[in-house]
This record gives sequence, C-alpha cells and structure tokens, in this order.
Amino acid sequence: LSLPTLAATPATFVATAPGSISLTLRDSETKAPASGVRFALYRVASIKMDDGNLSYVYTSDFETCGVSLDDVGSENLANHLAAFAETKAVAALTSGVTDQNGYLSFPGLELGLYLILQTNTDGADYLVAPFLVTVPMQSGDQWIYDVDAGPKTEAVRKPSTPEKTQIAVRKVWKVSADATPGSA
Repeated sequence: LSLPTLAATPATFVATAPGSISLTLRDSETKAPASGVRFALYRVASIKMDDGNLSYVYTSDFETCGVSLDDVGSENLANHLAAFAETKAVAALTSGVTDQNGYLSFPGLELGLYLILQTNTDGADYLVAPFLVTVPMQSGDQWIYDVDAGPKTEAVRKPSTPEKTQIAVRKVWKVSADATPGSA
C-alpha cells in the first residue's frame, strides 16, 4: 500500500473484476466485537494500468484536494482526505454499520483507492481513525480483490458515574432553663 505505482502482470491482474472491502472490528484490549460502529466509504481514486504498472488517478470529488498519492499507506494522507471530504461535503459512495460480530462488508466495488471514515464518533464506545484501502491489494504475486481490512479500534473508556449520597441536616436548638431572652 505504500507506493503509488504497483507492478502488475497482465495475466494476474483483472481490471474489470469487482472487489469488496470487509471490516472486522474488535476492542483493542478485550478483543470483544465492536458492534454499532457506523462507517462511510468514499472512492478517492481509480486505478489505471500503464505499461504493466498500476497508478492511482483521483476521482472528480477529490482531484482538487491538493495532496499527492505518493504514499497511500500514510496516516497523514488518510487524515488529509478525510478533512477534505468533510470540508467540501463530498457525498459518500455508501455507508454501513458493524453487526453484533463487529463485521461490515462493502461488496461490488470498482477497483480503486477507498477512504473509510467512522461517522458516529459523538458518544461512541469505539473510535477508528480514517484509513485507506486499495482494491485490489497486492500480496506477493497475487491480487486480492476481496480485501479484509483490520483498522485499529480504540475503546473509549467513559468515566464512571460517582454514587450519589444524600445527607439530611437537622438543626437542633438546645435551650437551657437558665437562658433568658436578650441575655448573652
């Protein structure tokens, strides 16, 4: 994922093959499934084959983002593209929510570079930083069209609510028999 141009052999690369991205989210500490996490998917760039090499070409929504695709594995690139998508109100291609097993799939995708953003961060139990996924992904001399992405999931530890204690105050005046009004 770290180079803008990938070597491809025409016999193993199928430019018209559909792809998919699957996510499985787990709590980073307990490994429990992270359900109910909502994501938006953006197609940032298409893939172009030129003389046996693949390169990325920004989609019209992202062509004015002002950043190079030199390092698609960079967290900074993902954050920049996420900020651009939010600022320019770029419409997501699709969205979805992780199920009770922490699983979400985006099937039937064109080949390209995709940005995945968590959209329910306010009050969320889990936070996932924006990240990029290429479809297909190269593994050795094979092309993987159904990509399984495992983003880093950070559990949000909410402070415990302190117990409420009720205190009743009762003021008691002690009156002695010697006391006379007005004496001090």
